[in-house]
Amino acid sequence: MVRAAATPETCYACNSLGTSREHAPPLCVFPESADVDDGDDYRKNLWRVWSCDEHNLEKSADDEYMFHVLASNITSNAHGLGQVTTKVRRAVLRALERQGHAPISAAMSASQEVRVRDSATGTIHEAAMAPLEPRFLRSLELTALALHRHHYRLNWPGGVVVWPDFVDYPDAENKPELDRFRQALYEQATREFATAERLGANPNVFWYSVRESLVPPGRLMRLAFYGGATVTAYFDVKSPTRNSAA
Repeated sequence: MVRAAATPETCYACNSLGTSREHAPPLCVFPESADVDDGDDYRKNLWRVWSCDEHNLEKSADDEYMFHVLASNITSNAHGLGQVTTKVRRAVLRALERQGHAPISAAMSASQEVRVRDSATGTIHEAAMAPLEPRFLRSLELTALALHRHHYRLNWPGGVVVWPDFVDYPDAENKPELDRFRQALYEQATREFATAERLGANPNVFWYSVRESLVPPGRLMRLAFYGGATVTAYFDVKSPTRNSAA
């Protein structure tokens, strides 16, 4: 990435001086031309916002992890599957060459039963997967903050909490309370975004919509990756970002 000269522009996530431009969402989400069969360019007209090194270059590994989870999700469309059979497969093979089979075995032994929700139909699927790491949510939160900066041309002054609509952990200690909150948020977002404009030049890969929340002072954002992997982001002035660094 070409380094930018110092400017008065500030980072989308922390208000530090911006030193580079971060894609929103991260560039790795979008297929490379060599990995698609239809000849389309899915990296056209992408958005970028000013960023410090910490919230761009130093989080590239976390962005790749987020991409792997989203692309491999059971709700993803053909574009997500294409990423799994190309880019994700290459990454796994590289890891196996470097480290042998130990990392794969460890991941499988740590897997747990989860319920995956099809965001479009509401159908619940039983699946087994490795526990999602906190950095997955953190990368989604940063993506939401970057999109807010792009959309409103302003940094959000409060925190943001993201809720992937497609994963439900049945063994959570506060499962009843968590289920009620997640369901209420999902239903509210579904109603509010039913007629909202979907923004993005490559909607089969990613689109987003924004709405002012019915509970001010806040905003709601709906993010959709690979067709069916949807995420609700709730911007709240009072609450800190859930996985923000100290």
